[in-house]
Amino acid sequence: MPAITGRRLLIALLLAAGACCALAFAPLYPLIRTKADWGGSPDKQTLGSARFIEQRAMTQYCTGVVSTPLATWLVGRIERSSTDLPEASGLPDLSELVYGPRDKESAEASGPNPLSAMLGLHDEPQTSIISRRNDKGQFEPIATLPEAACLRATPDGKRVFLLTGLKRPEPTANSTSTNNQFVIFVSDDQGQHWQWLRPGLFPAAGFIAWNLDLYFFDSQSLWAWKDGDNTATMEDGTSAANMPILLYSADGGATVEEIRSDKPLLVSFAEIRQRRNADTDWGDANGEFGDVKRHILQLDADHAVAWFSQTFRYSTNGTTLNQRISLSTRVSLHRQNGHWQFEASQSIPDLAIDEIRDNHTGQVVALLADKHEDMQLAILNRQTLAWETEGTVPGAFTPIPSSQALRLLEIGQHSVVINVMSDVTIPGVLALDGREHSISADAVFYTADWGKSWHKLAIDGYLGVLGMDAAHDRVIWAKGNWYSSRDLDIYSYGLH
Repeated sequence: MPAITGRRLLIALLLAAGACCALAFAPLYPLIRTKADWGGSPDKQTLGSARFIEQRAMTQYCTGVVSTPLATWLVGRIERSSTDLPEASGLPDLSELVYGPRDKESAEASGPNPLSAMLGLHDEPQTSIISRRNDKGQFEPIATLPEAACLRATPDGKRVFLLTGLKRPEPTANSTSTNNQFVIFVSDDQGQHWQWLRPGLFPAAGFIAWNLDLYFFDSQSLWAWKDGDNTATMEDGTSAANMPILLYSADGGATVEEIRSDKPLLVSFAEIRQRRNADTDWGDANGEFGDVKRHILQLDADHAVAWFSQTFRYSTNGTTLNQRISLSTRVSLHRQNGHWQFEASQSIPDLAIDEIRDNHTGQVVALLADKHEDMQLAILNRQTLAWETEGTVPGAFTPIPSSQALRLLEIGQHSVVINVMSDVTIPGVLALDGREHSISADAVFYTADWGKSWHKLAIDGYLGVLGMDAAHDRVIWAKGNWYSSRDLDIYSYGLH
Protein backbone atom coordinates (compact mmCIF):
# COMPACT_ATOMS: atom_id res chain seq x y z
CA MET A 1 0.00 0.00 0.00
CA PRO A 2 1.49 3.38 -0.97
CA ALA A 3 2.31 5.71 1.86
CA ILE A 4 0.04 8.70 2.46
CA THR A 5 2.02 11.89 2.27
CA GLY A 6 1.34 14.85 4.53
CA ARG A 7 -0.28 16.76 1.67
CA ARG A 8 -2.53 13.84 0.78
CA LEU A 9 -3.44 13.39 4.42
CA LEU A 10 -4.43 17.06 4.72
CA ILE A 11 -6.58 16.84 1.60
CA ALA A 12 -8.24 13.66 2.89
CA LEU A 13 -8.96 15.26 6.25
CA LEU A 14 -10.46 18.35 4.58
CA LEU A 15 -12.65 16.21 2.33
CA ALA A 16 -13.82 14.17 5.31
CA ALA A 17 -14.57 17.32 7.29
CA GLY A 18 -16.48 18.75 4.34
CA ALA A 19 -18.51 15.58 4.02
CA CYS A 20 -19.36 15.67 7.74
CA CYS A 21 -20.43 19.31 7.45
CA ALA A 22 -22.57 18.50 4.44
CA LEU A 23 -24.27 15.68 6.33
CA ALA A 24 -24.77 17.89 9.37
CA PHE A 25 -26.27 20.75 7.38
CA ALA A 26 -28.31 18.62 4.97
CA PRO A 27 -31.39 18.75 7.21
CA LEU A 28 -31.04 22.54 7.29
CA TYR A 29 -30.94 22.92 3.50
CA PRO A 30 -34.69 23.68 3.18
CA LEU A 31 -34.31 26.34 5.87
CA ILE A 32 -31.37 27.95 4.11
CA ARG A 33 -33.19 27.76 0.78
CA THR A 34 -36.28 29.42 2.26
CA LYS A 35 -34.35 32.22 3.92
CA ALA A 36 -32.59 32.86 0.61
CA ASP A 37 -36.09 33.17 -0.90
CA TRP A 38 -35.24 31.04 -3.90
CA GLY A 39 -38.16 30.73 -6.29
CA GLY A 40 -39.22 30.96 -9.90
CA SER A 41 -39.91 34.04 -12.01
CA PRO A 42 -42.36 32.86 -14.70
CA ASP A 43 -43.07 35.34 -17.48
CA LYS A 44 -42.03 38.38 -15.46
CA GLN A 45 -43.52 41.65 -16.74
CA THR A 46 -43.70 45.22 -15.49
CA LEU A 47 -47.32 46.11 -14.83
CA GLY A 48 -46.72 49.79 -14.17
CA SER A 49 -44.94 52.28 -11.96
CA ALA A 50 -45.89 54.55 -9.07
CA ARG A 51 -45.12 58.26 -9.00
CA PHE A 52 -43.85 58.09 -5.40
CA ILE A 53 -42.98 55.14 -3.20
CA GLU A 54 -45.72 55.63 -0.58
CA GLN A 55 -48.37 54.82 -3.20
CA ARG A 56 -47.55 51.13 -2.83
CA ALA A 57 -47.03 51.03 0.96
CA MET A 58 -48.59 47.73 2.06
CA THR A 59 -50.17 46.81 5.39
CA GLN A 60 -51.84 43.61 6.56
CA TYR A 61 -55.27 44.74 5.35
CA CYS A 62 -56.92 47.15 2.89
CA THR A 63 -53.90 47.70 0.63
CA GLY A 64 -52.69 46.38 -2.71
CA VAL A 65 -53.85 46.09 -6.32
CA VAL A 66 -57.44 45.41 -7.41
CA SER A 67 -57.86 44.48 -11.08
CA THR A 68 -61.26 44.87 -12.75
CA PRO A 69 -62.40 44.63 -16.40
CA LEU A 70 -62.33 48.45 -16.57
CA ALA A 71 -59.34 49.54 -14.46
CA THR A 72 -56.41 48.52 -12.31
CA TRP A 73 -56.43 50.14 -8.87
CA LEU A 74 -53.74 50.54 -6.23
CA VAL A 75 -54.32 51.39 -2.58
CA GLY A 76 -51.38 52.16 -0.30
CA ARG A 77 -51.43 53.25 3.31
CA ILE A 78 -48.76 54.86 5.43
CA GLU A 79 -48.63 55.91 9.08
CA ARG A 80 -48.16 59.55 8.25
CA SER A 81 -50.44 62.53 7.82
CA SER A 82 -51.12 63.69 4.26
CA THR A 83 -49.58 67.04 5.22
CA ASP A 84 -46.26 65.15 5.58
CA LEU A 85 -46.53 63.80 2.03
CA PRO A 86 -45.60 66.62 -0.38
CA GLU A 87 -46.29 64.33 -3.34
CA ALA A 88 -49.92 64.01 -2.21
CA SER A 89 -50.54 67.74 -1.92
CA GLY A 90 -53.40 68.89 -4.11
CA LEU A 91 -55.10 65.49 -4.18
CA PRO A 92 -58.76 65.38 -3.13
CA ASP A 93 -59.22 64.36 0.50
CA LEU A 94 -62.36 62.21 0.53
CA SER A 95 -63.05 62.93 4.21
CA GLU A 96 -64.07 66.43 3.13
CA LEU A 97 -67.11 64.90 1.43
CA VAL A 98 -68.31 64.00 4.92
CA TYR A 99 -66.98 66.72 7.19
CA GLY A 100 -66.21 69.56 4.80
CA PRO A 101 -62.81 71.26 4.51
CA ARG A 102 -63.31 73.55 7.52
CA ASP A 103 -64.45 70.88 9.95
CA LYS A 104 -61.95 68.19 9.01
CA GLU A 105 -59.43 69.04 11.75
CA SER A 106 -62.10 68.97 14.43
CA ALA A 107 -63.35 65.66 13.05
CA GLU A 108 -59.87 64.15 13.34
CA ALA A 109 -59.68 65.37 16.92
CA SER A 110 -63.19 64.30 17.91
CA GLY A 111 -62.01 61.28 19.84
CA PRO A 112 -60.53 57.83 19.38
CA ASN A 113 -61.63 55.50 16.63
CA PRO A 114 -64.21 53.07 18.12
CA LEU A 115 -62.12 50.03 17.17
CA SER A 116 -58.96 51.57 18.65
CA ALA A 117 -60.82 52.34 21.86
CA MET A 118 -62.11 48.77 21.94
CA LEU A 119 -58.56 47.45 21.67
CA GLY A 120 -57.13 50.00 24.07
CA LEU A 121 -55.01 51.61 21.37
CA HIS A 122 -54.38 55.25 20.48
CA ASP A 123 -55.00 56.56 17.01
CA GLU A 124 -51.93 57.31 14.92
CA PRO A 125 -51.88 59.53 11.84
CA GLN A 126 -52.35 57.55 8.66
CA THR A 127 -53.09 58.23 5.03
CA SER A 128 -54.57 55.95 2.40
CA ILE A 129 -53.60 56.80 -1.19
CA ILE A 130 -55.95 55.63 -3.95
CA SER A 131 -54.38 55.35 -7.42
CA ARG A 132 -55.53 54.14 -10.84
CA ARG A 133 -53.32 52.88 -13.66
CA ASN A 134 -53.43 55.05 -16.79
CA ASP A 135 -52.89 54.12 -20.44
CA LYS A 136 -49.15 54.75 -20.12
CA GLY A 137 -48.74 52.21 -17.33
CA GLN A 138 -48.42 54.79 -14.55
CA PHE A 139 -50.39 54.57 -11.33
CA GLU A 140 -51.83 58.05 -10.98
CA PRO A 141 -52.87 59.05 -7.44
CA ILE A 142 -56.44 60.33 -7.51
CA ALA A 143 -57.46 60.73 -3.84
CA THR A 144 -56.39 60.36 -0.22
CA LEU A 145 -58.16 59.51 3.02
CA PRO A 146 -56.91 59.91 6.62
CA GLU A 147 -58.06 56.38 7.46
CA ALA A 148 -58.01 52.80 6.18
CA ALA A 149 -59.80 52.27 2.85
CA CYS A 150 -60.56 48.84 1.35
CA LEU A 151 -61.35 49.05 -2.36
CA ARG A 152 -63.98 46.62 -3.62
CA ALA A 153 -65.54 46.58 -7.07
CA THR A 154 -68.47 44.84 -8.71
CA PRO A 155 -67.43 41.97 -11.02
CA ASP A 156 -68.03 44.12 -14.11
CA GLY A 157 -65.88 46.91 -12.60
CA LYS A 158 -68.51 49.61 -13.18
CA ARG A 159 -69.12 50.42 -9.51
CA VAL A 160 -66.26 50.89 -7.04
CA PHE A 161 -66.64 51.00 -3.26
CA LEU A 162 -64.23 52.32 -0.63
CA LEU A 163 -64.98 50.65 2.70
CA THR A 164 -63.26 52.92 5.20
CA GLY A 165 -62.46 53.43 8.86
CA LEU A 166 -63.76 57.00 8.81
CA LYS A 167 -66.33 57.67 11.53
CA ARG A 168 -69.72 59.10 10.70
CA PRO A 169 -70.46 62.57 12.06
CA GLU A 170 -72.23 62.58 15.40
CA PRO A 171 -76.01 62.42 14.89
CA THR A 172 -77.97 65.59 15.43
CA ALA A 173 -80.54 65.96 18.20
CA ASN A 174 -83.37 65.45 15.69
CA SER A 175 -81.80 62.43 13.99
CA THR A 176 -83.62 59.11 14.23
CA SER A 177 -80.98 57.06 12.40
CA THR A 178 -79.31 54.22 14.30
CA ASN A 179 -76.79 53.50 11.55
CA ASN A 180 -73.29 53.83 13.01
CA GLN A 181 -71.43 52.08 10.19
CA PHE A 182 -68.15 53.71 9.21
CA VAL A 183 -68.24 55.80 6.04
CA ILE A 184 -68.43 54.05 2.66
CA PHE A 185 -67.71 55.90 -0.57
CA VAL A 186 -68.86 54.86 -4.03
CA SER A 187 -67.84 55.87 -7.55
CA ASP A 188 -69.69 55.08 -10.76
CA ASP A 189 -67.22 56.80 -13.11
CA GLN A 190 -63.92 55.07 -12.28
CA GLY A 191 -62.90 57.43 -9.51
CA GLN A 192 -63.49 60.75 -11.22
CA HIS A 193 -66.18 61.51 -8.64
CA TRP A 194 -66.93 59.93 -5.26
CA GLN A 195 -70.08 60.04 -3.15
CA TRP A 196 -70.70 59.20 0.48
CA LEU A 197 -73.05 56.22 0.54
CA ARG A 198 -75.11 57.50 3.47
CA PRO A 199 -77.29 54.38 3.96
CA GLY A 200 -74.11 52.32 4.13
CA LEU A 201 -73.67 48.84 2.70
CA PHE A 202 -75.16 46.01 4.78
CA PRO A 203 -74.87 48.08 7.98
CA ALA A 204 -76.37 45.20 9.95
CA ALA A 205 -73.36 43.11 8.93
CA GLY A 206 -71.03 45.29 11.00
CA PHE A 207 -70.19 48.89 11.74
CA ILE A 208 -66.48 48.44 10.89
CA ALA A 209 -66.86 49.03 7.17
CA TRP A 210 -63.33 48.01 6.12
CA ASN A 211 -63.89 44.62 7.77
CA LEU A 212 -67.03 43.78 5.75
CA ASP A 213 -66.85 40.30 4.25
CA LEU A 214 -68.81 40.78 1.03
CA TYR A 215 -69.46 38.09 -1.55
CA PHE A 216 -70.43 39.20 -5.08
CA PHE A 217 -72.25 36.65 -7.22
CA ASP A 218 -72.58 39.20 -10.02
CA SER A 219 -72.64 42.97 -10.23
CA GLN A 220 -76.08 43.22 -8.58
CA SER A 221 -76.29 40.18 -6.31
CA LEU A 222 -74.22 40.35 -3.14
CA TRP A 223 -74.21 38.68 0.27
CA ALA A 224 -72.97 39.24 3.82
CA TRP A 225 -73.47 37.66 7.24
CA LYS A 226 -75.34 39.60 9.89
CA ASP A 227 -73.61 40.13 13.21
CA GLY A 228 -75.12 37.69 15.67
CA ASP A 229 -76.26 38.33 19.22
CA ASN A 230 -74.24 35.89 21.31
CA THR A 231 -76.18 36.70 24.49
CA ALA A 232 -79.83 36.61 23.37
CA THR A 233 -81.97 33.47 23.50
CA MET A 234 -85.00 32.38 21.52
CA GLU A 235 -88.38 31.56 23.09
CA ASP A 236 -87.48 27.86 23.19
CA GLY A 237 -84.20 28.60 24.97
CA THR A 238 -82.02 28.19 21.87
CA SER A 239 -79.07 30.56 21.65
CA ALA A 240 -79.61 33.27 19.03
CA ALA A 241 -76.02 32.73 17.93
CA ASN A 242 -77.12 29.27 16.75
CA MET A 243 -79.69 30.78 14.36
CA PRO A 244 -77.48 32.40 11.66
CA ILE A 245 -78.82 35.28 9.58
CA LEU A 246 -77.73 35.96 6.01
CA LEU A 247 -78.16 39.29 4.23
CA TYR A 248 -78.81 39.38 0.49
CA SER A 249 -79.28 42.21 -2.00
CA ALA A 250 -80.45 41.81 -5.57
CA ASP A 251 -79.84 45.46 -6.47
CA GLY A 252 -76.28 46.18 -5.45
CA GLY A 253 -77.08 46.89 -1.82
CA ALA A 254 -79.94 49.36 -2.23
CA THR A 255 -82.41 46.97 -0.60
CA VAL A 256 -81.57 44.08 1.72
CA GLU A 257 -83.34 40.82 2.50
CA GLU A 258 -82.73 38.95 5.78
CA ILE A 259 -82.62 35.17 5.47
CA ARG A 260 -83.13 33.41 8.80
CA SER A 261 -82.73 29.79 9.72
CA ASP A 262 -85.72 28.28 11.53
CA LYS A 263 -83.59 25.66 13.31
CA PRO A 264 -80.18 25.45 15.03
CA LEU A 265 -77.28 24.92 12.65
CA LEU A 266 -74.30 24.73 15.01
CA VAL A 267 -73.16 21.99 17.36
CA SER A 268 -72.65 23.22 20.91
CA PHE A 269 -69.45 22.88 22.90
CA ALA A 270 -71.44 21.08 25.59
CA GLU A 271 -72.33 18.35 23.09
CA ILE A 272 -68.75 18.07 21.85
CA ARG A 273 -67.43 17.66 25.39
CA GLN A 274 -69.52 14.55 25.82
CA ARG A 275 -67.55 12.88 23.00
CA ARG A 276 -64.27 12.97 24.95
CA ASN A 277 -63.06 11.62 28.27
CA ALA A 278 -63.88 13.65 31.33
CA ASP A 279 -60.18 14.44 31.98
CA THR A 280 -59.71 16.11 28.56
CA ASP A 281 -58.26 19.63 28.90
CA TRP A 282 -60.37 22.02 26.79
CA GLY A 283 -58.78 25.28 27.93
CA ASP A 284 -60.97 28.36 27.93
CA ALA A 285 -60.98 29.43 24.25
CA ASN A 286 -63.72 27.25 22.73
CA GLY A 287 -66.66 29.42 23.72
CA GLU A 288 -70.19 28.23 23.10
CA PHE A 289 -69.67 26.88 19.57
CA GLY A 290 -65.89 26.67 19.11
CA ASP A 291 -64.11 28.54 16.33
CA VAL A 292 -66.83 29.15 13.72
CA LYS A 293 -66.19 30.14 10.10
CA ARG A 294 -69.14 30.95 7.80
CA HIS A 295 -69.12 30.76 4.02
CA ILE A 296 -71.75 31.48 1.37
CA LEU A 297 -71.72 30.55 -2.32
CA GLN A 298 -74.45 31.34 -4.86
CA LEU A 299 -74.67 28.64 -7.51
CA ASP A 300 -77.20 30.21 -9.89
CA ALA A 301 -80.10 32.64 -9.84
CA ASP A 302 -82.18 30.47 -7.49
CA HIS A 303 -79.75 28.23 -5.60
CA ALA A 304 -77.02 28.85 -3.02
CA VAL A 305 -75.17 26.88 -0.37
CA ALA A 306 -73.73 27.87 3.01
CA TRP A 307 -71.15 26.12 5.18
CA PHE A 308 -70.65 26.52 8.92
CA SER A 309 -67.26 25.14 9.90
CA GLN A 310 -66.54 24.54 13.61
CA THR A 311 -63.28 23.64 15.32
CA PHE A 312 -62.87 22.72 18.99
CA ARG A 313 -59.38 22.47 20.49
CA TYR A 314 -58.25 20.31 23.38
CA SER A 315 -55.22 18.67 24.97
CA THR A 316 -54.50 15.25 26.43
CA ASN A 317 -50.98 15.96 27.66
CA GLY A 318 -51.75 18.89 29.94
CA THR A 319 -49.71 21.46 27.98
CA THR A 320 -50.92 23.05 24.75
CA LEU A 321 -54.26 22.62 22.99
CA ASN A 322 -52.66 20.69 20.14
CA GLN A 323 -55.56 18.46 19.15
CA ARG A 324 -58.83 19.31 17.50
CA ILE A 325 -62.33 18.14 16.67
CA SER A 326 -63.71 19.63 13.46
CA LEU A 327 -67.06 19.39 11.74
CA SER A 328 -69.06 21.38 9.22
CA THR A 329 -72.73 21.86 8.47
CA ARG A 330 -73.77 22.39 4.86
CA VAL A 331 -77.09 24.10 4.20
CA SER A 332 -78.86 24.51 0.86
CA LEU A 333 -80.76 27.71 0.07
CA HIS A 334 -83.49 28.11 -2.53
CA ARG A 335 -85.08 31.25 -3.93
CA GLN A 336 -88.84 31.14 -4.43
CA ASN A 337 -91.12 34.03 -5.36
CA GLY A 338 -88.20 36.41 -5.07
CA HIS A 339 -87.21 35.35 -1.53
CA TRP A 340 -84.44 33.08 -0.25
CA GLN A 341 -84.93 30.45 2.42
CA PHE A 342 -82.80 27.86 4.20
CA GLU A 343 -83.64 24.28 3.27
CA ALA A 344 -81.94 20.93 3.87
CA SER A 345 -78.85 20.74 6.06
CA GLN A 346 -76.19 18.05 6.41
CA SER A 347 -73.54 17.56 9.09
CA ILE A 348 -70.09 16.60 7.76
CA PRO A 349 -67.60 15.27 10.36
CA ASP A 350 -63.85 15.99 10.22
CA LEU A 351 -64.28 18.86 7.76
CA ALA A 352 -62.71 22.22 8.63
CA ILE A 353 -63.05 24.90 5.93
CA ASP A 354 -60.62 27.79 6.25
CA GLU A 355 -61.35 29.82 3.09
CA ILE A 356 -63.46 29.52 -0.07
CA ARG A 357 -62.82 31.31 -3.38
CA ASP A 358 -65.04 31.48 -6.47
CA ASN A 359 -63.53 32.45 -9.84
CA HIS A 360 -67.05 33.11 -11.25
CA THR A 361 -66.36 30.96 -14.30
CA GLY A 362 -67.27 27.61 -12.81
CA GLN A 363 -64.44 26.75 -10.43
CA VAL A 364 -64.67 27.02 -6.65
CA VAL A 365 -61.75 26.10 -4.38
CA ALA A 366 -61.38 25.78 -0.63
CA LEU A 367 -58.55 25.43 1.83
CA LEU A 368 -59.31 22.63 4.25
CA ALA A 369 -57.43 21.73 7.43
CA ASP A 370 -56.97 18.00 8.04
CA LYS A 371 -56.65 16.36 11.46
CA HIS A 372 -52.90 17.06 11.45
CA GLU A 373 -53.65 20.73 10.64
CA ASP A 374 -52.01 20.43 7.23
CA MET A 375 -53.75 22.59 4.61
CA GLN A 376 -55.38 20.83 1.68
CA LEU A 377 -56.61 22.46 -1.52
CA ALA A 378 -59.97 21.11 -2.65
CA ILE A 379 -62.32 21.86 -5.52
CA LEU A 380 -66.11 21.82 -5.30
CA ASN A 381 -68.10 19.18 -7.13
CA ARG A 382 -71.03 21.34 -8.13
CA GLN A 383 -73.33 18.33 -8.60
CA THR A 384 -72.78 16.64 -5.22
CA LEU A 385 -71.53 19.76 -3.36
CA ALA A 386 -68.69 17.62 -1.97
CA TRP A 387 -65.15 18.94 -1.62
CA GLU A 388 -62.64 16.88 -3.60
CA THR A 389 -59.12 17.17 -2.22
CA GLU A 390 -56.49 17.76 -4.89
CA GLY A 391 -53.26 18.14 -2.93
CA THR A 392 -51.46 19.34 0.19
CA VAL A 393 -50.41 22.99 0.33
CA PRO A 394 -46.61 23.23 0.79
CA GLY A 395 -45.00 25.07 3.66
CA ALA A 396 -42.10 27.49 3.52
CA PHE A 397 -39.73 24.76 4.79
CA THR A 398 -41.07 21.79 2.83
CA PRO A 399 -40.09 18.92 3.07
CA ILE A 400 -39.47 19.69 6.76
CA PRO A 401 -42.83 19.51 8.59
CA SER A 402 -43.94 22.84 10.02
CA SER A 403 -47.00 24.59 11.42
CA GLN A 404 -48.65 26.88 8.90
CA ALA A 405 -50.87 29.92 8.82
CA LEU A 406 -52.55 31.30 5.71
CA ARG A 407 -51.83 34.94 4.86
CA LEU A 408 -53.42 35.09 1.40
CA LEU A 409 -55.46 33.00 -1.03
CA GLU A 410 -56.20 34.16 -4.59
CA ILE A 411 -57.87 32.34 -7.48
CA GLY A 412 -57.61 32.96 -11.21
CA GLN A 413 -59.20 31.31 -14.22
CA HIS A 414 -56.81 28.35 -14.07
CA SER A 415 -54.53 29.03 -11.10
CA VAL A 416 -54.39 29.52 -7.36
CA VAL A 417 -51.88 31.59 -5.36
CA ILE A 418 -51.21 31.20 -1.65
CA ASN A 419 -49.00 33.08 0.79
CA VAL A 420 -48.17 30.98 3.87
CA MET A 421 -46.27 31.65 7.07
CA SER A 422 -44.51 28.58 8.47
CA ASP A 423 -42.87 27.86 11.82
CA VAL A 424 -40.39 25.07 12.43
CA THR A 425 -38.49 23.99 15.54
CA ILE A 426 -34.78 23.19 15.20
CA PRO A 427 -33.63 20.58 17.75
CA GLY A 428 -30.65 21.40 19.91
CA VAL A 429 -28.46 18.70 18.28
CA LEU A 430 -28.45 20.73 15.06
CA ALA A 431 -27.81 24.11 16.69
CA LEU A 432 -24.35 25.46 17.46
CA ASP A 433 -25.37 26.46 20.98
CA GLY A 434 -27.10 23.14 21.66
CA ARG A 435 -30.45 24.81 22.36
CA GLU A 436 -33.80 24.40 20.62
CA HIS A 437 -34.75 27.26 18.26
CA SER A 438 -37.89 28.32 16.41
CA ILE A 439 -37.62 29.70 12.88
CA SER A 440 -40.40 31.44 10.91
CA ALA A 441 -40.60 32.31 7.23
CA ASP A 442 -43.12 33.30 4.57
CA ALA A 443 -43.39 31.86 1.08
CA VAL A 444 -45.58 32.34 -1.98
CA PHE A 445 -46.65 29.36 -4.13
CA TYR A 446 -48.92 28.83 -7.09
CA THR A 447 -50.58 25.88 -8.74
CA ALA A 448 -51.83 25.69 -12.32
CA ASP A 449 -53.46 22.26 -11.93
CA TRP A 450 -55.71 22.93 -8.92
CA GLY A 451 -53.32 21.71 -6.26
CA LYS A 452 -51.77 18.61 -7.78
CA SER A 453 -48.38 20.38 -8.07
CA TRP A 454 -47.02 23.59 -6.55
CA HIS A 455 -44.28 26.00 -7.58
CA LYS A 456 -42.58 28.60 -5.43
CA LEU A 457 -42.48 32.20 -6.67
CA ALA A 458 -39.61 34.64 -6.22
CA ILE A 459 -41.66 37.09 -4.16
CA ASP A 460 -40.96 38.55 -0.75
CA GLY A 461 -43.48 36.48 1.17
CA TYR A 462 -44.52 39.07 3.72
CA LEU A 463 -46.60 41.79 2.02
CA GLY A 464 -44.83 41.06 -1.25
CA VAL A 465 -47.99 40.05 -3.11
CA LEU A 466 -50.07 43.10 -4.07
CA GLY A 467 -52.96 41.32 -5.77
CA MET A 468 -53.98 39.27 -8.76
CA ASP A 469 -55.22 39.81 -12.28
CA ALA A 470 -57.59 36.85 -12.10
CA ALA A 471 -58.84 37.20 -15.68
CA HIS A 472 -55.33 36.64 -17.06
CA ASP A 473 -53.86 34.38 -14.31
CA ARG A 474 -51.17 36.85 -13.30
CA VAL A 475 -50.04 37.53 -9.74
CA ILE A 476 -49.05 41.15 -9.02
CA TRP A 477 -46.14 41.95 -6.70
CA ALA A 478 -43.44 44.43 -5.75
CA LYS A 479 -39.82 44.15 -4.62
CA GLY A 480 -40.34 44.36 -0.88
CA ASN A 481 -42.33 46.98 0.98
CA TRP A 482 -41.76 50.71 0.49
CA TYR A 483 -39.35 51.08 3.45
CA SER A 484 -37.09 48.22 2.30
CA SER A 485 -37.12 48.86 -1.45
CA ARG A 486 -37.43 52.17 -3.28
CA ASP A 487 -38.30 50.48 -6.57
CA LEU A 488 -41.32 52.33 -8.00
CA ASP A 489 -42.18 49.56 -10.45
CA ILE A 490 -44.93 47.00 -9.90
CA TYR A 491 -44.51 43.60 -11.55
CA SER A 492 -46.50 40.51 -12.46
CA TYR A 493 -45.81 36.81 -13.06
CA GLY A 494 -47.78 34.61 -15.47
CA LEU A 495 -49.12 31.44 -13.85
CA HIS A 496 -49.90 29.29 -16.87
